[in-house]
Amino acid sequence: MPNHPVSSPNDEATIRVRVRRFDPQTNGQPPYWQDFQVPRGRVARLLDVLQYLQQEDPTIATRPHFCRDLVCNGCYVNYNGKPRMSCMTPLNARVTDITLEPLQGYRVIRDLVVDFLDKTCGNSAAEDEAGV
Repeated sequence: MPNHPVSSPNDEATIRVRVRRFDPQTNGQPPYWQDFQVPRGRVARLLDVLQYLQQEDPTIATRPHFCRDLVCNGCYVNYNGKPRMSCMTPLNARVTDITLEPLQGYRVIRDLVVDFLDKTCGNSAAEDEAGV
């Protein structure tokens, strides 16, 4: 599937956010990457990035509600290859690129949402077939 960048509403500095998209309900369509441009001035934490992305493209699956207090663990994603709680991950002022993937070791429900009750030993069978 092709990348469809979401443009920044103006020319302010942006962060390139690369999101791994996957919907197991799409009859074997493999995971793919989609790039977005997020205005730097609108985000301070990784959670802000996720909320901005969902506002700009409601088809992105993220967990809609977060406790914002290190309690629920529902906001975990892989941020640049490392598991991070998005509610407590500040963005470095120099960051220009972010890669977001679902938390590894769990069944992917869709995009960045995983089933925390269904821990697997690795990727789903569909992801393994796609080489992701």
